Amino acid sequence: MGTAVRAPSKSLYNEDEAIICRHLTDRLIGVVIPAQSICVIVFYREQYRFVKEDMGDLGFELTTVDSVQGREKDVVILLTTKTKISQDPEGEFINDYRRLNVAVTRSRHGQFIIGQADTLRQVPVWNTLLRWADSISAVVTAAQVPSYFQNY
Repeated sequence: MGTAVRAPSKSLYNEDEAIICRHLTDRLIGVVIPAQSICVIVFYREQYRFVKEDMGDLGFELTTVDSVQGREKDVVILLTTKTKISQDPEGEFINDYRRLNVAVTRSRHGQFIIGQADTLRQVPVWNTLLRWADSISAVVTAAQVPSYFQNY
């Protein structure tokens, strides 16, 4: 799903993930989920900046995983951003189990994770989460998402 780009700040952003997030938030708000009930969580500061620039006026909360601890929302959309994992996935920022725990425990009712499953499977903590998600048929492609909203 797109390519993670390293900005001059050394942080990462992924334009395609931001676009998918925009479509998803539009759909969620379109099915009568109030924007203030939605939170978009990002792992990387540059992704935060990119999403804010594109969608900052839609009324949902946008935050980084390091800033969201202790808060909850009805629906959470998590942008993982990464499309390549270094030779040592243990050293990856995204491999921190504490950050992942915070990121996936903020939603009261619905959690969406936007990312490249094949890439994330290379990271041990994400592989565990994705194996569980696969077991309950919760991993879908971006192309499948609109079908979940066709009755609305």
